[in-house]
Amino acid sequence: MPAGLEVRTEAEELLQRLSDDGVDVSTLDPTDIDAVRQAQMNHLRSTQGFGTPDRRARFQPTGPPPADEAAAGAQITKAFEGFADRDADGAAVNIQGGANLGP
Repeated sequence: MPAGLEVRTEAEELLQRLSDDGVDVSTLDPTDIDAVRQAQMNHLRSTQGFGTPDRRARFQPTGPPPADEAAAGAQITKAFEGFADRDADGAAVNIQGGANLGP
């Protein structure tokens, strides 16, 4: 190896790049390459416009709320808790088209 050549690990190199980009790396363990790689990916995503999406935006109300929101919520809860409930013939009673699913 040539004299004066600095040898750094992948984690050290990534940490230096992150630091150069203004990312606070003080909480990252330089021996945990997976955490350093994840920090690098998060940084790249955020700088390229690929941040964490706001998943709430996908669920926009399309009409007025039900007259009895509590009763509607109870029906939804019952359907989720009992989605595997079966009738005497073995058909799923809480799944639309559940009769076609069979036992």
